[in-house]
Amino acid sequence: MTIHMEINPVHLLNHQIVRDLPFGVIVVDRNLKINDWNSCMERWSGLPRAHTQDQSLLQAFPTLESRGLAKPILEVFKSCQPVVISYQECSRFLSFDPDRAPERALLMIQETEIRPLFDAEAEVAMACIIVKDVTDHIRRLEEMQELNGKLAAINDELIRANQVKNEFLQTTSHELRTPLTAILGFIDLLENDLVESPEEEKEFLDNIRNSATHLLDLINDILLAAKIQARKIELDIEPLDLTDLLTEVHALMHPVAVQKGLKFELDIGELEVQVLADYQKLKQVLFNIVGNALKFTDEGWVRMNASFQNGTQETVTVWVEDTGIGIAPDKIDLVFEKFRQADPSATRKYGGTGLGMPISQALMEHMNGGISIESEGLGKGCTVLLSIPVAKA
Repeated sequence: MTIHMEINPVHLLNHQIVRDLPFGVIVVDRNLKINDWNSCMERWSGLPRAHTQDQSLLQAFPTLESRGLAKPILEVFKSCQPVVISYQECSRFLSFDPDRAPERALLMIQETEIRPLFDAEAEVAMACIIVKDVTDHIRRLEEMQELNGKLAAINDELIRANQVKNEFLQTTSHELRTPLTAILGFIDLLENDLVESPEEEKEFLDNIRNSATHLLDLINDILLAAKIQARKIELDIEPLDLTDLLTEVHALMHPVAVQKGLKFELDIGELEVQVLADYQKLKQVLFNIVGNALKFTDEGWVRMNASFQNGTQETVTVWVEDTGIGIAPDKIDLVFEKFRQADPSATRKYGGTGLGMPISQALMEHMNGGISIESEGLGKGCTVLLSIPVAKA
């Protein structure tokens, strides 16, 4: 006898629709027994639908109960209301076995929705668990958030750079205007025969020369900073006698110290060493450092020292110490930023464009050396250290 089974076309159509949905679908009863399991779940879990049919959901996912995630499923049967578990609340709601589904296991970020399925009497007969793979969406969202963070940081940096630029322009305009005003003022006095004696005339001419020299130094710093920025700096690196250079810098800067009533010492012992550097550029760096030490020290002393670093014969350290105004430890990095001063009030008192140390740092890096600053705080002096490579024999 042949038995003919009638297939309900509506149920068949519904099953085919559920089977081909682009997200995972699991249908369970009140006992969490699996009633349906679509193709998407088969791919993600590595478990075929036939294997899960009439099996407990806790058997398919043993960790589900221990993680307390069976509770929201049972809650749907009680409340008759859907429950949404976002990826933030429950990462990997269903833990797939890496042996069965290595591509999806531990990689998929899920968003899970549990919906009640009602029978003819309006009772909850089944719960439909909809599992969506939101990995790509979340990854893109995280990338966008990261990008937004970077853009915000860049924007903050641009705002800060613009503020620094404005401060620099104000400072530089003042620094340029001061010697120019002095030069023009002394020239007017000379042109109008308002000089009372030859000595006063010589004093006016000396002031004009000093102001012009100061103005030229400012312009040279600005031009050099522009060259460094454009990477057009040219260096002539060759062996040079460090002792001779330090002695020359000490001799040239000593009158400035005497004028301020400061003690300026050179203590290098019997050091004799050839270093690899550009003579003029290293001399400029030393002038910048010693000049700053003398400028920011009102009383006490400034001392230059030099010795081999860490007992090796590969690098020489030159350090310039002073008993000046010092720098707050958290402001030291600002000294090496272009157009910045660690203490704006000091800039107003002592002058300067804030280019000296950034230029010195760039020149030392181009000469394969280094520069750093140490200070215990305001009013406790400062030490600037130069690291210079030794010339090989």
